[in-house]
Amino acid sequence: MTSAALVALGGSRCANALWSHVEPLDRREITALASTASAAAYMAGGGNIAALAALVMLGQAVPHPALLFLFWCALGVLGTLLAAFLRRRAIAVGDAELPFPTASATSEIAGDSNAHAAAAARPLGYATAVGAGVAWVRLALHIPATLAMPGVLRGRTLASLTFGVDTSLLLLGVGALMNVRTALSTFAGALVTYLILVPELLARGWLEDASYTNVVGFMVWPTASLLVSAAVMALGLDTRVQVRRKTARARPLERSLWLLLGACAVATTALAYLAFGLPLFYGLFALPIALGGALIAARTMGESDVVPTKALAPFVQLLSAGAGASLSALCVIPNITSSVALHAADTLGSLKIAGASGLREGEVLVARSIGVFVGGAAVLLGYIVLVSRAQALPTAGLPAPSIVVWKSVADLLARGAGSIPPPLRIAMLIATLLGSALEILERTLPARIRRFVPSAVGLGTGMVLPASNAFALTIGAIARRLHERGAGKQSQSVPIASGLIAGESALTVAWQVVDAIRHIAAP
Repeated sequence: MTSAALVALGGSRCANALWSHVEPLDRREITALASTASAAAYMAGGGNIAALAALVMLGQAVPHPALLFLFWCALGVLGTLLAAFLRRRAIAVGDAELPFPTASATSEIAGDSNAHAAAAARPLGYATAVGAGVAWVRLALHIPATLAMPGVLRGRTLASLTFGVDTSLLLLGVGALMNVRTALSTFAGALVTYLILVPELLARGWLEDASYTNVVGFMVWPTASLLVSAAVMALGLDTRVQVRRKTARARPLERSLWLLLGACAVATTALAYLAFGLPLFYGLFALPIALGGALIAARTMGESDVVPTKALAPFVQLLSAGAGASLSALCVIPNITSSVALHAADTLGSLKIAGASGLREGEVLVARSIGVFVGGAAVLLGYIVLVSRAQALPTAGLPAPSIVVWKSVADLLARGAGSIPPPLRIAMLIATLLGSALEILERTLPARIRRFVPSAVGLGTGMVLPASNAFALTIGAIARRLHERGAGKQSQSVPIASGLIAGESALTVAWQVVDAIRHIAAP
């Protein structure tokens, strides 16, 4: 989203400099373009590719490309409309205190087109140049994304446990837009995972090795349990107050939104049946789970800018196995829930910044729906070119950890939910109790003590991130806090963080495009 806003802003200003009759884009137009681009980019997530490739690896039939395209687009539009529903009901998501770091950065970049944002233009520009410059040096000199940390722990190098220093400034920027408590909780989750849990799991033989794919394949289970239990507890504690407050002052949902939501739900269920042979019962079974997933994803993305679909997918697969789902259904159902949740969470970020730019809710929904169809076509083409022979995965060039995890979990649960190893069951139980306890403490302790309670979202996020990533996020959050203490009201930490994100993102995308063209043109 930030890269799209930066490209739109820079491109329109260059066009205005070359042809004075071409008006530069205003904040409203830049926000709409960024929302469209974000929706298109997220079509590559939510399990669209992972579920399909996992089906191929499991020997299942591949649906017709046209049906696949329509199915993916139906999921994206359903998630987009669901965000409007969630925002209007104000149930545990979309609240003002959720920062939505990437959306906030986009708002800063788009705001650079207004006169009142002139004070932020210079630090934003400098930070963008620094972010792009560092990314260019790293890519041109082939500097690793992470510099390994020396040292050994219980016979394992710290580097093999993902400890290191990221050479990217993007995560520093993201961390600077996060709440310090969430960032510290993320780092704590990574430390507990890689310093305590992983060495113990290796010593007991419950993990074959410390590769990131194997670690995530184990940790997604307790992570999902932690996030789900925390979200359910938060919803149970908050819903009565929020719904009562909202009922007194909010208008009911427009009939058109209800009709559109219903039509998309029917279309999604029908397309899942036509494309994958998913029984209608399981299609309907997935919809309420998608609503719960959207609540969890929105809160996690709002706090940490990390979407927990990687952790939630195995949990949905477990629920599906308990309902007697077949092997193919164990891949398709979590695809439905993850994609809907992902698009709902990201749309809430767009809706959060829409008011500042002058965009109406309906315009945001239309812009993102257009992006869904554009992104769906691009992702389908990418799948055909890059991943269509998924039977050969994983390879050195395409390790595809998400696909491998998706396929492995489906294969395991196809033998029954009872096939989950005892260590995983224990880990899930402990994580469930921990998630519930943290939410209760957050709402019952006095404010002066509450800030020392770890964030359940942060802990869960750190459990599935490399330790080096969690460290970078934390450094960014602490650096912003220190900068704001020193600069006071003159702090420009948000434009600086936004520039670091936008500069590296735009340069990296441009580098990859040029590299792809070079490979295509090579004899």
